[in-house]
Amino acid sequence: MQLPRLNGLGPETLRKLNKLGILHVQSLLWHLPLRYENRAQLTPIAQLQDGQTALIQGEIQRVIDNKKTLTVILQDDTGSIAMRLFQQRTWQTPHLVKNNWLRCYGVVQVYQQQLQMLQPDWQRCTPDEPLQHSEHYTPIYPTTAGLSQSKLRSFVQQMLSHAHTQSLLLPLRSCQADWPHQLLPLQDALQLLHAPPMSLNAEQRDEQLEQARESLAFIELIHHFAELARLQDLSVQEAPVFNMDAQLEQQFLQRLPFQLTDGQQQAWRSIADDLQQQQPMRRLLQGDVGCGKTIVTALAALAAIQNGYQVALMVPTEILAQQHYLSFKNWFIDTKVALLTGSATAKNKRELKAALQQGETQIIIGTQALFQATVHFLNLGLVMIDEQHRFGVAQRLALVRRATPTIMQKMPHQLTLTATPIPRTLAMTLSGQRQVSVITQMPHGRKPIITAVMSEKKRPQLLQRIQFSIQQGEQVFWVCPLIEESEILTCAAAERTHQQLSEQLAEVRVGLLHGRMSEADKLAVLQAFRNQELQLLVATSVIEVGVDIPNANLLIIENAERQGLAQLHQLRGRVGRGQQQGYCILLYKPPLGAISRQRLDILRNHTDGFLVSQHDLDIRGPGQWLGKQQSGHRPFRFADMPHDSELAEQAAALVNQLQQQNPQLLKNIMNIWQPYEALTDGLSLADG
Repeated sequence: MQLPRLNGLGPETLRKLNKLGILHVQSLLWHLPLRYENRAQLTPIAQLQDGQTALIQGEIQRVIDNKKTLTVILQDDTGSIAMRLFQQRTWQTPHLVKNNWLRCYGVVQVYQQQLQMLQPDWQRCTPDEPLQHSEHYTPIYPTTAGLSQSKLRSFVQQMLSHAHTQSLLLPLRSCQADWPHQLLPLQDALQLLHAPPMSLNAEQRDEQLEQARESLAFIELIHHFAELARLQDLSVQEAPVFNMDAQLEQQFLQRLPFQLTDGQQQAWRSIADDLQQQQPMRRLLQGDVGCGKTIVTALAALAAIQNGYQVALMVPTEILAQQHYLSFKNWFIDTKVALLTGSATAKNKRELKAALQQGETQIIIGTQALFQATVHFLNLGLVMIDEQHRFGVAQRLALVRRATPTIMQKMPHQLTLTATPIPRTLAMTLSGQRQVSVITQMPHGRKPIITAVMSEKKRPQLLQRIQFSIQQGEQVFWVCPLIEESEILTCAAAERTHQQLSEQLAEVRVGLLHGRMSEADKLAVLQAFRNQELQLLVATSVIEVGVDIPNANLLIIENAERQGLAQLHQLRGRVGRGQQQGYCILLYKPPLGAISRQRLDILRNHTDGFLVSQHDLDIRGPGQWLGKQQSGHRPFRFADMPHDSELAEQAAALVNQLQQQNPQLLKNIMNIWQPYEALTDGLSLADG
C-alpha cells in the first residue's frame, strides 16, 4: 500500500525521527505527547514565577550570541526575561534582532536572580496581534535536537487526516466486538490522544485519555503476546544438557571476594536444575537493584562453557556491557571473554565475529549488535538478556535464532533478568517464561540506603556535605535527569551544573557524563571515576544502569519531584554498593505539591522496589501516564503494569482465540504495529 506524502519530511528530518525511535510512518501515530498545554492567555513578565509554564510576549532589547547559546532579552511593560536557545539555525538570525516582537511559551526559571526560559517555543508577532484560537490543547512531544514541536505536530496531523490511516486500521474493526467494552475505536483513540478538545474539563480529559491509552495498550499487548507465542514455539526443540562439575563450581566460588546470599544460592540451584534438562530453559531472574543477579548469570555461564558451549549476554547499553565485561573478565581468568558493541571499529568487529564463529570466543557480551545477521556462533548453548524489558520479543527471537542455522542444531537455554518490580505471576505472563526466580536479599554487608528529601534552597549546606564525603575519601554522583521535550536541554542542564559545581568546589575534581557524548568518551569518563581520578561526577540518567562504583556513597538527584519513582529507585541503586553507608538526596524546587511530597516520601521511607512500585501505583492511579517514555525505561510503551494486568489477560486470551479461529486476522493486526520496518519503505519524501 502506498504510504502518504508528508510535507516537510526530508532525509535529514528522517534521521532525527529515527533517533526518536520513529522507524516507519505508522509509528508517528504511536509517538504520543508528553503533556498538553493551553496557550490561550498571555502572562505579564513581572507576574512570572519560578517553575511556571507560561505564554509571554515582549520586544527584543538585545541579542547575545556565543558559541554554545543564543540569549535574547525580551521586555514588556512590566519587566524583562532572557530567552536562551541552545541550538542555533541560520533561519533564526533575521527574526532575532532588536525591536522585533516575539511570543514565547516555556518553563520559567530563576538563574542568578534573573528570569529565563530555556529553549521555549517562539514565533514572531506584533504588539497587538491576537492570540490564535484553538479548539484543541497543544500537544508537546518528546523530541530531539533540530526537530521542532511544530514539525512533529504537522507530521502527526497529516497522518491522522490522511485516508491511508483509516485503511491502515481497518483490520482491527473486524475484531472490535471481541475487545473489552471500555476501549475506543483506534482511530478515535489516536485523534483524542494527539489533540484532546479544550471543551473537556480536566477530569473529563483525563478520563477519556485513559480510555484512549488503554486502547493503544491493548494493541501493544496483542502484539506482545503474539510474539511470545512465536518464541514459545521454539521451545519444542531440544536443548543441550549441562552437567555441572561440583569441584569446578566450588573453586569458582572460592575465588570470589564475597559469599552468595541464600537468595542467590536458591536462584542458582533452580537455574542449574533447568540446565540439566533437555527442554530449553526459559527462566526469568527477578531482583531489586543491587541484589547481585550478575554473579548468578556468571554461574550459569560457567555451566555452559564447562560443557563446551558458548554463552551470549545481551544488555541494552554500552555502559552496562562494559561493566559486565570487566566483571566477567575478572571472574573467568582462563576463558576467552569478548565485548561486541556498536561503537567498536570495523576491524575489531570482523575479528570478534570470526572468533565467535570459529568457537574461539566462549563468552560474548554485547548490545543489540549481537543479533545482527552477520553474527554467527559455532555452538551457542546459553542466551542471557539483562534488563530484558528494554528489548522487544522480536529482538530476543533474533538472538536465539542466531544459534540455530539448521534444524539439527540444539536450541540454547534462555535466562532473562530484570529489576522491574512486578508480581511474580504477572512477570511470568508478560515475559513468556515458564519459571521465575526472585532474589529478595541484598549482598552480605550491604546497608540500606538512607534517603533524604531536600529543597534546593539548602544548596550551600549540600555543598558542605559533598566536601565532607570527599574528605572521607568517598566519591559523589550528582544527577540531572531533567525531563524536557529535547535531550539537548538535559545535557545543557548537566553542563551548566558541572560548570557551577566546578566553580563552587574548586578543589574537587569534577567530571561530566551525558547521553550526547560519544560512547568512547562516556567509557573514558566512567573509567576515570572508577579509578578515583574524579571525585564528583555530574551526569544525566545515562548512569541509571550499568554503573557499579563501590566507593561512591553519596548521590544527589536534581529535579527529583519531576521524575518517575521507578527511575529514582533505579538511580538510587548507584550508591551504597560497597560496605559503607550509602546516601541519596532528592533535591526539589519549592513549592512542593502534596502529591509530589507524598511520592518523594515513599522513596525516603522505603528501599524495597516492590513496595515503591505498589505505592506509586496507589498514588498515581489511572490517567497519569503521559510522559512515562522519559521517566526511566518501561517494559511497554503504552501498557502500564501492574495497573493493566486485567487488560493483559484479556489480550492474551484474544491472541489464543485468534490463533485458533482467525490466524490471518491476527497477522493483519501484527502488521499494523510493524515496529522494525524502515521509515523509508514506500515513503515519498517532500522537503518543505
